[in-house]
Amino acid sequence: MGVMYENFYPTVDDRKAYQLIAGARKDRDSYVHKFESKAGDMRIIPGNYQHIADQCNVEIQSAPMIKYPKHMDLLAECVKGARKLEIDLDDPKYGERLEYELKLIQEKEFQDYFKVVSAIIQRAKRTMLVGPGRGSSGGSLLCYLLGITAIDPLRYGLLFERFIDINRFDFPDIDTDYPDTHRKQVLKEISNDYGEACVKSLGTVLTLKAKSAINEAAMAIGVPIDDTEELKSSIIERSGGDARAAFCVGDTFTDLEIGQKFIEKHPKMRIASKIEGHAVTQGTHAAGVIISNSPLSNYCGVNSREGTLMIDGIMAEDINLLKVDCLGLRTLAVLMETAKLAKFPFDKYYKLDFQDQAVFDLLTAKRYSGIFQFDGQALGMVANQMGVYNFDDMIAITALSRPGALNSGGTARYVKRRTGIEEPEYFGDLHEEVTKQTYGVVVFQEQTMTILRKIGNMSWKDVNILRKAMSKSYGDEFFAKYKADFVEGAIENGHSEEEAEDIWIAVASMGSYGFNKSHAVAYAMISYWTAWAKAHHPLEFAAANLNHAKDDDNAVKILRDFVVNDGIKYEPFDADVSVEHWTIHGDTLIGGLLNLKGIGPKKAKDIIAARNGKKKMTPGMFKKLMNPVTVFDILFPASHYFGFLYKDPKSYGIDRPPEVIANVVDPGRYMIMGSVFQRDLRNRNDTQAVMRRGGKLVEDNIYYLNLYLEDDTDVIKCTIPPYLFDELEGQKIAESAVVGKTWFLVTGTIQGTWRNLVIDHIVNLNEQFEVKVA
Repeated sequence: MGVMYENFYPTVDDRKAYQLIAGARKDRDSYVHKFESKAGDMRIIPGNYQHIADQCNVEIQSAPMIKYPKHMDLLAECVKGARKLEIDLDDPKYGERLEYELKLIQEKEFQDYFKVVSAIIQRAKRTMLVGPGRGSSGGSLLCYLLGITAIDPLRYGLLFERFIDINRFDFPDIDTDYPDTHRKQVLKEISNDYGEACVKSLGTVLTLKAKSAINEAAMAIGVPIDDTEELKSSIIERSGGDARAAFCVGDTFTDLEIGQKFIEKHPKMRIASKIEGHAVTQGTHAAGVIISNSPLSNYCGVNSREGTLMIDGIMAEDINLLKVDCLGLRTLAVLMETAKLAKFPFDKYYKLDFQDQAVFDLLTAKRYSGIFQFDGQALGMVANQMGVYNFDDMIAITALSRPGALNSGGTARYVKRRTGIEEPEYFGDLHEEVTKQTYGVVVFQEQTMTILRKIGNMSWKDVNILRKAMSKSYGDEFFAKYKADFVEGAIENGHSEEEAEDIWIAVASMGSYGFNKSHAVAYAMISYWTAWAKAHHPLEFAAANLNHAKDDDNAVKILRDFVVNDGIKYEPFDADVSVEHWTIHGDTLIGGLLNLKGIGPKKAKDIIAARNGKKKMTPGMFKKLMNPVTVFDILFPASHYFGFLYKDPKSYGIDRPPEVIANVVDPGRYMIMGSVFQRDLRNRNDTQAVMRRGGKLVEDNIYYLNLYLEDDTDVIKCTIPPYLFDELEGQKIAESAVVGKTWFLVTGTIQGTWRNLVIDHIVNLNEQFEVKVA
C-alpha cells in the first residue's frame, strides 16, 4: 500500500515561493508537508514508493537514423552544384576539401541528413529568398555546393571542424533563415513530405530570469516597481555556464551595497531569489523542428493542443531525432518585396559580388536605417568608429559588435589597429598567420580553434569542448580550466612560458566570447543585400521596409532617412488612393490605411470595399478618413517641438544653436538636444566592474547614468559621470525620464576615440518650456 498525495512544493519553507508563482492555485499544500502532518505512524509506508518505482522500467526508444525518401547521390549533386557555381573541383584546394568532408560525413552516416535539408532548402528557393546560411554550416564546402548555404568556406577561411565535431556522432546544426511571411509555408511542405505526425516543433520551458523574478515578487508583495529600477540596473549578470548563473538575485542582495539597502527596506523581497530560474510556462521553439520517418509519438510526448513535442533540443538529440532550425526573418521578406516592386528576380541577390562601391559609400555615410544589423545601436556605433570600406569590414563589424567583444576591450583594440592609431601585435609567426587579417586581435572562434590546435597542441576533443563553451558564452571561468594544457603545448612548440601565457591571455580575453565567423559572414551577406537594395532601388526599398517595419518608431526613422538623403516624396495618407499598406504612385510613396490610428486590418478592408461600392461607408469610417492621424505626421520631432532653439537660441538664453547629433563625432565640446532613446543606470561596483579592477570596490561616486539621446539625425551615447551624478540629479533622471517623450538639452565633451559625450550640464526641455510631446 502507498499513500498518494499531490506534491506542489518540496518543503514547508518553499510554500511562499510556490504561492507567489502559482497564483490561483496557491492554497494547495505540498505532499511532504501534508504527509508528515497526517501520516502519523504510517511513516514506514514511503518504502512502498521505492517498490513501485522499481517496477517502472519503461525505456525511451531511440529513433533510427532518418532516411531521405527519394534517391539522391551526394557526390553527383555536389559536382552539379560546382558547375553552377563555377567552382573547379580539379583545383586541389577544392577537390581535397570536398573529399575530406564527404569521407567524414559517410563515416558518421550523415548522408541522409544532408539530403533531407538540401531538398527542403532547394524547394524553398524556387518560391522565396532563403538566407545565405546561419551558424557554422557556412564552414562546409558540401553545404555550399548543395545550395544549403551561399558561402564559399575557402574564400573566407572557414573551418569544417567548426561545423562537424569529428569526435562525436551527433547531428551538426544547419540553421536556415526564411522570410517570416513564408515560414509556415516551409513547415507545411515538410509536413506534406513526411506526414504531419512525423513533423513537429520543439517545445520550450520558459524560466524566470533575474530581473523578471524581481518584477514578479514586487508585484505580488506590493513593492512599487519604481523602487526596483535602480536594483535591476545594477543586478549581477552571469553567463549561462557560470556555476552561479541562477543565483544572480540572491548574490546581488548579499554582495552589493545597493542590494543590501534594498533588502533592508523591503525584506520580503528576498523571496525573489527563490523563484529565479523557476519554470513559469511552456512555449514553442522559435525555430526548432523535428523530422522523422515514423510518428514522433513513438519517441516522446506530443502536446496535441499546441502541436509541439514535450522535449527540448538536447533531449531530441539524445534519442537520435533530427532537428532542423527553420527561422523566420523579416529582412528577407523586405528584400523579396523590394525585388517585386523593382521588378527584378529575387535570386539576383545570390549573384551579387560584394564589391559594389555604392554599398560601402552608403555605409560610410552612416545611412544605416533599414540595413540588417547595422541599424542596431551596437553595430552602428562600431561602424561609425571604424568606417566600412570593404566586405571584410562588414564581417568584422558584425562580430565585434557583440557584448563579449565590446566589454572585453577587444573591439576598441581592433578599431584602433584598423584605423592606424595602434600597430598590430603578434606572438610569433603562427599567431601572425592566423590573426593577420584581424590585426593581431582574436575576433572569431575559428581563429581560437586554430591557435588552440596548432600552438597549444590541444586535442580536437578539447578544442571542440571549448568551441561549444564559446557558442554558449560560458565565459572566462569555464575557459580558464584549460589554460595549463595550452601553456604546456605551446612550450612544446618552442614558445617560452611567458609567450605562452601572453598568447593564452590574448586568446582567452576574446576567445571565450569569440564570434562564429561562418555566422558573421552570413549576416554580413544579408547586410550587404539590404545596403545594395537601398543604394540602387531606394523608393522600392523604402516602401518594403515601411510595410514590414518592426514598430512605428523604426518606420519613422526609415522614412525620415529616405526623405532627407534621397529626396523621396511621401504622403502619410491619401483618402482617395490609400490601400492597406504603403504603395508607390509615380515618384511618391503613399501611406496605407493601416497607418491611421484606430484602423486595423478589418476596418481597412471595409473602407476599401466601401470605396469600391461593395459596402456602405459608415459615419465612423468617414470621420477617420477626413481627420487622419498617423505616426508619420511629425517626421522631424526635434524641429517640430523645439525648432525655436535652432532658429533663435539667443532669445532663450542660449549663445548658439544646438549641434545636430549626426555632426557630433570628433573629440571636443558640444551642446546637443534630443529625446531619450534609452537610459541605463550603472553601478561601478557591479560584479563585472569589480572583476576588472581586481576585486577593488569603489567607495565614493558609485553610480553613473548612460543616457542615449536622439534628434532628427542620429542617436548618441551620453554619460552623466560618477563625480557629477548627484549634482546633475542622475537618479531623478534615471527614474523619471520617459523614452521617446522626455527631451534634454545637454552640454559635454567627447574625450577620446569613442563617441561618448560626457555630460557636465543638462536641462529638461519639457519642463523648461512646458512642451507636451505626443
